[in-house]
Amino acid sequence: MVYNLVGNPVCDRFKLYLAEHGTVFAVADGCNWGSRPFEAAGKAVQGFTDYVWQQLPSCTSVYKVTTDFYS
Repeated sequence: MVYNLVGNPVCDRFKLYLAEHGTVFAVADGCNWGSRPFEAAGKAVQGFTDYVWQQLPSCTSVYKVTTDFYS
């Protein structure tokens, strides 16, 4: 597999949860604007993945995920 990276870094923060019942993945970028956006990207990734991970066991279908998370 060939990877062509554009920019440095590619993203500031990412987080991945894997389990039998689902996967949660988030990526956030502070646009290389310093430490405060970098920290905000980390908090965004943490908050999103924690919330979705807690909700994941109750998600029994794609329809339920879209209606619960995007309403």
